[in-house]
Amino acid sequence: LMGGVGVEHCSRPSYRNPNYHPWDKKKVLPKSFVHGSELTVSCWKERFESFRAQVKIPSETLHCVNGDWFNSAQTPELGKFTCEPCVAVAGSGYSKHIKRNEQELYFYSKMAMRVYTELGSVGRFYLLQSFANYDSRELSLQALASTEDVLDATLEVQRQSKALRISIFMEPTDALEKAGLQQGLLDFSPQGGRGDGERPVYELRTYQLKLGYTTVPSFIEKYTTGLKDKLEADQTGQSQLVTLMYSESGAAPLNTVHELWRHRSMKGSQESRQASRAASGWKQAIAEIADLAITFHSQYL
Repeated sequence: LMGGVGVEHCSRPSYRNPNYHPWDKKKVLPKSFVHGSELTVSCWKERFESFRAQVKIPSETLHCVNGDWFNSAQTPELGKFTCEPCVAVAGSGYSKHIKRNEQELYFYSKMAMRVYTELGSVGRFYLLQSFANYDSRELSLQALASTEDVLDATLEVQRQSKALRISIFMEPTDALEKAGLQQGLLDFSPQGGRGDGERPVYELRTYQLKLGYTTVPSFIEKYTTGLKDKLEADQTGQSQLVTLMYSESGAAPLNTVHELWRHRSMKGSQESRQASRAASGWKQAIAEIADLAITFHSQYL
């Protein structure tokens, strides 16, 4: 359902999870309505646009008059009100998901990822959003800003937060592909299923590099050279590199580099680390990177 493919009608839900969705504006409809009752009808804003007689409108209002419903045009029921499907323009990676009938994975990687910390800083969470370029980011933010539910959620997050920091990071996609990484952040989807007792965790490794125009390019060259050796040595299937990215602008200091790994479990992360120790090229790369870094820290999310 995440891909919005082939969904035309939905039945009334039998149950609801009050912690899953902001239900404060939703309630079970009564079996009957008294004279003068009013209902507002709108379309699913992420997939449809509302129209009445080919004119775009935000919603339609129905009034109960002596047992019958009339719309704002004073015609019976919904009249010419319709929800017209929108066209989603996707990147080239979407065709791969269609062939595997896994369209939802494509849309999953385009959605905001919320990761809460269990180790390290308590009460902090990260919102990771990926965009193909600055134009794509601007269009996406404009679309979100026009959505009332998103605005309400954003204001609520700001109200409950002591601090809000926003940064823009860039991913050296070409360098990662040459190192053997099969997918970047835009196309990321978890590999492998979840076994008994496994609980996937994310590891965020942060490098603060020395200042200089050549520091980040040098880091990327050394890192990706060693990464290829690491990926070949680690055949446990326990760990997957989500992305490598460096700071471009915003709150993050200049020359900050993040590498984000997904482990199938905490135990699996240790198995992967043990296997990587056999990669001499990776160990050599880390030794050279240490000369470029001022600080380094890792945290599990």
